[in-house]
Amino acid sequence: MARVIFVCTGNTCRSPLAEVFARDAFGQIGIVFESAGLQVVGRHSASEESLQIAAEQGLDLSAHCSSQVSREQLQDTVWLIGMTRSHAAIARSRYCSLYDGKTGVLGAPGLDLNELAYSPDCEEVDDPFGESLISYELAAKQIHRLVLEWGPVFSGLIENRE
Repeated sequence: MARVIFVCTGNTCRSPLAEVFARDAFGQIGIVFESAGLQVVGRHSASEESLQIAAEQGLDLSAHCSSQVSREQLQDTVWLIGMTRSHAAIARSRYCSLYDGKTGVLGAPGLDLNELAYSPDCEEVDDPFGESLISYELAAKQIHRLVLEWGPVFSGLIENRE
């Protein structure tokens, strides 16, 4: 089964929201959506703000527990998607040799950075950690919109496997 992993820094705000938004929108097409962090210290639930925003949309992040990207996760990964170009660059440098999938940025649907020598300009999702609920809401709207823009890419993953 194809796996897509959304990554951010601590795996408590942005990537968990991307995971639940993607699962809600595309989970029925046969892709496993997960999230992980690049600098996770300890195990934490999703931020209160992310929990609230997800709940307001009928989505549940209550079981979320932050985790570092793992070797096991990467085995069936077809896309590792960062919230920023920096996340994608770190993921590419750390994990590219451990999986056969692609590395991208949420704001650049379908662009595989593994094929490029640089990260081109694209939309990035700023970290709302420690900011107001309004900052989280703005980030969540942006994440939701960008996840939906990945729809044709995710659908293509299934079509290519059939």
